[in-house]
Amino acid sequence: YAVYRIAEGGESEAVGVVEGTSFADTKGTVGTDYHYSVRAYNEFGEGPEASVTGVLFPALKGTLISVM
Repeated sequence: YAVYRIAEGGESEAVGVVEGTSFADTKGTVGTDYHYSVRAYNEFGEGPEASVTGVLFPALKGTLISVM
């Protein structure tokens, strides 16, 4: 999966690629409300975006995003 995040009023940015079902975001800004989405991809390109969740980035860095 390709993982994207967007801060309120901001633009979507790619923040990582994962092969499993979780992603730890370690580069966000503390106290910022982010929304995450994922896209499956293969040799033909990326699929449609799937919304995951809205997360308030915690005081401790390292938000775990789970894809079900």
